[in-house]
Formats: sequence, structure tokens, C-alpha cells
Amino acid sequence: GVVTAIDAEAGQVVAAGQTVVRLARPGEREVSFAVPESQRGRVEQALGFTVRLNARPGQRWTGRLRELSPAADPATRTYAARVTILDAGDDVDLGMSARVEVSDAPRARVIELPLAALYSKDDTPKVFLVGADSTVQLRPIRTRGVDGDRIVVESGLAPGDAVVVAGASFLRPGQRVRVLAATQGRGTD
Repeated sequence: GVVTAIDAEAGQVVAAGQTVVRLARPGEREVSFAVPESQRGRVEQALGFTVRLNARPGQRWTGRLRELSPAADPATRTYAARVTILDAGDDVDLGMSARVEVSDAPRARVIELPLAALYSKDDTPKVFLVGADSTVQLRPIRTRGVDGDRIVVESGLAPGDAVVVAGASFLRPGQRVRVLAATQGRGTD
């Protein structure tokens, strides 16, 4: 193995079971990284991973998820993950910094909205749609669930519908609003 850390000083008295030296086994190389809560599902369902090393520009390696922690770190709220670098040669050294890219599975076209877009006074989720005359009307929707900080809409909206995504709780049906800018969001990924 390769010594990666020495956790004791020469002449120090150590207790039974105390770590003195840390070793890395030769062979497989892996990348350790932190996954934000909102991206955990994406990493779990990934088709594959691409690893790029900052010290080796232009080169990339295929990776395989080896470990994804079931519990988030209490301080950072991220999940520890490890990706094994497949076919890593001698040019991949311990301690190099890397970037990991996730290859997503193809997804069906869905409409996603921020959670703040939901308006609900009863048990039916609704959103405010902005009409051509710049007035808002409530539209009931069916949801498929939550994906991170977004709600997945199953039915009730069509691609291209203008939806109020902030301040919905302050509006009332028929109220005139001003659209600040026409932007294209993640609505129809």
C-alpha cells in the first residue's frame, strides 16, 4: 500500500486501536465528493459517470458509483459519495482533484414548478395562470410528487402556460399582474 497519512508522532504513546498510519491500497482509484440533497436522486439513478482530473486536461475516464451515504452530513447537509475510476492508469495519482459529471437517464417530458408556485386553501393543489390580459386565474393541478425543491405536475398544465412562481399566496383570482420578463425555465425538461 501507499502511506497517505501518519496520525502519530515519533515517541508518542498510543492507545490500543488508535490509528497510527493510513494506507491506500494499490489498484482501483476512486473519487470522493459531496452530493447536495437536491441532487441525491439524480446520482442514484445515473446511467454513468465521467471523471476529469484537473491535472490531466483533455483526458476523461468512465466511473462507477461505489458508495453513496444513506445519511447526510449534519453540518453540510450533503451526502458522501465515491466513484471508482475504471481503467485508471499510473497517470491517476492519489490526492488529485477531479470533477465528476453525471450521465442522466433519459426522462419523459414533464412540467416542473418551484414549490412556491403552489397555492392551496383546501386539499387541491392549484397554481395561478397568467392570461393574455395579464390577469391571474386559479387552475387546479395534479402532482406526481416532489423532486428536490420542485413539484412535478402530472396534469392541469400545458407546456407554455405562464404560471406565477413567486408570491402566489398574495394574489386573488382576476387580479392584474405585470410580467417582469419572459424567461424560459425548467418547465419542460
